[in-house]
Amino acid sequence: MAKKRKAAESAPAASNPASAATTVTAAPGSRAAHSHTDVAPTGLGRQLAGKPGRLAKGPLQELCSSFPAAKWAPPAVARSACPHSAAAAVELELARAASLEQLRSKLSSLCAQAGLRNVPLLSFERWRFAAKWAEDEPQLAGSVLQAAPGAGASGGGGPPDDAAAPAAAGKEGACKPGRMAQGGSSDPVLPYGGLPAAPEPGLVADLTRAGLAAAAATGVAQQLAEASAGACSRLARRRHQLASGKPPSCPALQLDFRRHSLEFTCGGRFVRVSRAFYGKLARLYRAHWLEAPGAPAAVAVAGSSVGLPMDAAAAKLAGLEVAAGAAGGQTQAGSHAVGGGGGGGGGDASDNEDEDVPGGGADAEGAAAGSRSDAVLCTEARIAELEAAVAAGTADAAAAAAPVAAGGTSAEGSSGGGGGLRGELHQRLFALLLRYKSLQGAGFQAAAGPPVFKLLRDRLAVGFECFASPLNAAFARFGSAFPDVDGPFGSAGSFFKLQLKHGSYEVNPPFVPVLLTAAAQHVLTLLQAAEASGGALSFAVLMPGWQEVAGWQLLRASPFLRHSLLVAAADHGYCDGSSHQARDLYRQSPYDTGLLVLQTSGAAARWRVTPPLAQQLHAALAACCPSAAAAERQRKSRGASDLEWRGLGAPVQKAPAGVAPAAAGEAAALPAGVGEKRSAASAAAGEQQQQQRAKKKRKQKPPAGDQPAGKQVAAPAAAQQQQHKKWKKKAKAAKKPVAA
Repeated sequence: MAKKRKAAESAPAASNPASAATTVTAAPGSRAAHSHTDVAPTGLGRQLAGKPGRLAKGPLQELCSSFPAAKWAPPAVARSACPHSAAAAVELELARAASLEQLRSKLSSLCAQAGLRNVPLLSFERWRFAAKWAEDEPQLAGSVLQAAPGAGASGGGGPPDDAAAPAAAGKEGACKPGRMAQGGSSDPVLPYGGLPAAPEPGLVADLTRAGLAAAAATGVAQQLAEASAGACSRLARRRHQLASGKPPSCPALQLDFRRHSLEFTCGGRFVRVSRAFYGKLARLYRAHWLEAPGAPAAVAVAGSSVGLPMDAAAAKLAGLEVAAGAAGGQTQAGSHAVGGGGGGGGGDASDNEDEDVPGGGADAEGAAAGSRSDAVLCTEARIAELEAAVAAGTADAAAAAAPVAAGGTSAEGSSGGGGGLRGELHQRLFALLLRYKSLQGAGFQAAAGPPVFKLLRDRLAVGFECFASPLNAAFARFGSAFPDVDGPFGSAGSFFKLQLKHGSYEVNPPFVPVLLTAAAQHVLTLLQAAEASGGALSFAVLMPGWQEVAGWQLLRASPFLRHSLLVAAADHGYCDGSSHQARDLYRQSPYDTGLLVLQTSGAAARWRVTPPLAQQLHAALAACCPSAAAAERQRKSRGASDLEWRGLGAPVQKAPAGVAPAAAGEAAALPAGVGEKRSAASAAAGEQQQQQRAKKKRKQKPPAGDQPAGKQVAAPAAAQQQQHKKWKKKAKAAKKPVAA
């Protein structure tokens, strides 16, 4: 999160950062976005988070090694669902990332023109999710709106009274089935390529809750939709050109091997993935793309080192180490070798706290865990690094023997990006990483932790995630929102398009109310069909405790509900959506979470939920709480008042009538009596920061009584002037000509 997050920690329970999320209260006059269940915490999460010897990174080996797909798991999408050329995928993703940035800027400028100094947090992300889903699933969107006529896409208690009419108009315009736009310009990410531009009701509700008038909020949503439709048309035009055979104009992909990560740069865009996750993704790529039906020739795949099994990878690594030593001794590929150069930690400017550092200085136990898991998890990255080193040595030797060879090598190969199947993997991987980085809102990509999935797999035979991504998937096949970039890594496509008849599945949709309701309706539809046909179908559904959301109410009242477990926010956490590049694996849950098990009669007899299992599930969720050090780092990075992240309507300052909106770099403070009051958390944070600055100044300036008699402490400005005069004298002396 962009703003500083500091909770008012007046209660003793808030002294632990891991449990501070439950103690933040809304500011006077603010409006809660959701009706929370507010379960009293048991203290189990706090107890496990502070357990001595607990690893900061958690079970990385389990996280980065996907479970085999169950026999009933849907197959991965066909190759035709993905761009045929890896270079074309990179070019399209670069253009898509630029379009997303422009739309975010467009929303900010529109809000500023309407009088809002700040865009409500995550409102753009919720808008994109809801509008795109309504475009992809118009029939489901219509049924969801009928099921929840009073709930906007931003959730909660609905918009203020003056927003009700435009919100309803937006529902009719944005989600009405059958109003597809002409030209087939639908985009995998940007909305309104397949629907006519119309105000999205969730964004209207967000803006009205932040203080805009209903008409102004509707106008902002309408203009944003029109801008998105234009971006979709431009992307569709280029996509059709590439599909027709026009060669892609993709910039060279630069790859740097760091101590703990691989860094990709292309077209001014930068993404990063840890060595451990790189190994996981390479194995998924080999299984679902290189060895899938319709893949390249078997001879080429058999000779490739991409995603080899562990034993074959170890043998390949030993051979490459010998070849690299023969080619150039200690050849350096990238900024760091995987096994060395990291003792001091100061040689790589990119090794900051956001990088995946198994032992990155946070906890002593993390360093030991990293050294133990490197051999298992990072073999694939080491193979890629040595291949680049050998290729670079061979290219240098060839250049020395024939410096004017025709054609030369590609910029990608010379920079460590690799060629052949390895180079295609890197291009597909860059497109995947850039997609999820451009979407932002890592909280929407959070997943249950490895302890939860292990228990669900062992006791309920869960073998498929319905909402996941290749970065956080626990199984070899999974459902995801973006089969065009996720398909090469095992995506089976959208959950809403899957017709599941038997098996056991985990459902954890993004925390967007319309998506939660749509997922609940689809789950109930599948259960009804399976019950009628006698199939054994089971769903373990994870949802936030938002009592006003129609999906929550539908599942809680369903006759298929076999067990309901409600866990307090302070008692559990999730795998962070950016854990593939972040220092910490877990993040604290901002809301209570309900784990609902819904089963047909046949599934209930086969996979029974017993009271001991419910207790084990509670303990598994609590084991995913971040450590105290990790929670403190996340609190600082997310900033002072992430009330919006907790579902509380953080007040957004509004410019008064007749006063021009503040510029981007202008101070946000308003004159006394103008705008809305700051939240209690923000006020406490500001007061604490002022006290810290005053304390720091007192330490830097010794009291006058400690100085010798007759002497005074020179003022900082006078000292700077004296130093500046000395520098000028030295500069003049240096310019004088030397006497003959």
